[in-house]
Amino acid sequence: MYPSPDGGKGDNETLFGGKEESFQATEEPGQLSEEVVRPIVRRIDWRLLPLLNIVYMFCYLDRSNIGNAKLLSLEEDLGITQAGYSWGLSIFFIGYILFEVPSNMMLKRSRPSRWLSFIIITWGSFCVLMAANSGTASLLVIRFLLGAAEAGFFPGVVFFLTLWYKRSEMCTRLAIFYGASSMAGVTGGLLAYAMHGMNGVAGLAAWRWLFIIEGVPTVLLGVLVYFCLADSPSSVKWLTPEEKAVTLARLQVTAVNVVEPPGVQWAEVRSTYADYKTYLYGLIQIGMAIPTYSMAFLLPTVINSLGFSSVTAQLLTAPVYFFAALFCVALALHSDRRQERAYHVAFSCALGILGLVLISFVRNQVAQYLVLLLVVAGVNGCHAVNLAWATNNSLGRTRAAVISATTIALGNFGGIIAGQIHMGNSVCLFVCGASAVMLKHILARENRRRDLDDIGSLSVPGSASDSDSDLESLSESPPLYRPSRSNNIVGR
Repeated sequence: MYPSPDGGKGDNETLFGGKEESFQATEEPGQLSEEVVRPIVRRIDWRLLPLLNIVYMFCYLDRSNIGNAKLLSLEEDLGITQAGYSWGLSIFFIGYILFEVPSNMMLKRSRPSRWLSFIIITWGSFCVLMAANSGTASLLVIRFLLGAAEAGFFPGVVFFLTLWYKRSEMCTRLAIFYGASSMAGVTGGLLAYAMHGMNGVAGLAAWRWLFIIEGVPTVLLGVLVYFCLADSPSSVKWLTPEEKAVTLARLQVTAVNVVEPPGVQWAEVRSTYADYKTYLYGLIQIGMAIPTYSMAFLLPTVINSLGFSSVTAQLLTAPVYFFAALFCVALALHSDRRQERAYHVAFSCALGILGLVLISFVRNQVAQYLVLLLVVAGVNGCHAVNLAWATNNSLGRTRAAVISATTIALGNFGGIIAGQIHMGNSVCLFVCGASAVMLKHILARENRRRDLDDIGSLSVPGSASDSDSDLESLSESPPLYRPSRSNNIVGR
C-alpha cells in the first residue's frame, strides 16, 4: 500500500502550507498499471494545462505586442527614435532577468494560486498602462516594470509542473504550455489586424486600444487563477483520495520530488550555481532566445518587407505561429517517446538555420513567406525540450525551482541582445545546437563514471532511510540523479 506522504505519521504540512491527507491504496508505485494512471494524468492535464496555456498566451501577447504597435504608428505618434524603440525592447528583459529567481523562491514559500495570480494581475495592469505612454521615458519605465512582473510566471509554471508530472512526461507538457507563445503570435496578429479599424475610436489611437484590449483580459485571468488553480496533488478537490494516492506514489521515484524540509534549501541553491552544467543549459537557452525574440519583435516588419501591406502583414503572422506551435508539440512528443533531448534541440536549430539560409536565396514572395514557417518553427521548437532536460536533472524541489528560473533568466539575456541587433541568428542557432550535443556527451561521460563508482542507484525519495543529512549530501551532488535505469534520460 502507499505510505502516507510523511512516512506513516498521519497528517503533515504540504509544500505550500496547510495540511495534507494520509492516503492508502493497494498497489506499489512500481506496479501501477497504465489503466489506473492514464485517466488520472488526463484529468490533471485538462485541469491544469488549458488555464495555464491561456494565461501564457496573454503573457506573451503583453510582452511582444509592441512589435504590432510599431506597425500601428506607435513610434510616429510618440516621437520615439529607432534607438529608443530598441531600448524599449531590451529593458523589458533587464527587469525580467533581475526578478526571475527571487520570484521562484517566493513561489516555493507561497501557494502557486496566490503568487501566480498576483503577478498575472500586476503585469496585466502594466500592459493597460502601456496605452498611456507619452514618450520614450514612459515607454522605458513601463516596459521595465512589465518585465519585472512577468518574470515569475514562465519559470514558476515550469517548476509547478514538476510537482504534478514525472520527468518522462515533462517535455510534452512544457511544449503544450510553451506552444501558447506561438498561439499568441496567431492571436496577436489577428488582433492587430482588427485594431486598424479602431483607430480614432473614443479619441484613442489604434495602438493604444491594442494594449488595453490585451491587458484587461490578463487582469481577469489573474483573478480566475486565484480561485481555480490547484496548488498541489494532495490539496485538490477534483481527485478522490485513491487518485491522490496514485498521483503521489507515481511521483515518489521522481528526483524533483525528493522529500525535503519546508522552505528554501540553500545547499541546493549553492550547488546549482556551482555546477557548470547550469550555465550550459543557459547557453543553449541564450542561443535559441536571440532568434526567437528577434522574430517575435520583427516578424510583422519582415513580412511587410516581403512586399505585403502593413495590414496584410499583421494577418499573415498567424499561420506562421500556428505552424510553429504544431512543430513545438510534435518535437516534444517525439523527445518524450524517444527519451532523448540533445539531438532534438540540435534538429530544431538545424531547421531554423536551413530556413535562414534559404530565405537569402529565394526571390519569390510566396516562397519567402513559406520559408519563414521553417525559420519560426526552428527557433521556437526546442525551448520546451531544453527546459525539460534541465528540470529532469534536478534533485530536489529547491534545485528545480532555481535551475528553471536561472536557465530562463540566462536565456533572456538573448532578449536584451535581440532588441539591439537583428543579425547573426544562424550563428546563435549553431551555438545552441552544438552546445546541446556537447552537453549530451558530457552527461553520458558523467553517467559512465557514476556507473563505475556504483552511485547511480539511490534510495527511493521519501523512504524511511532518507534523513536530513542524506538530503543535504544529495543536494550538494551534481544533478545526475537517476531513480531508475529503465527510465534513464538524464545523460541524453
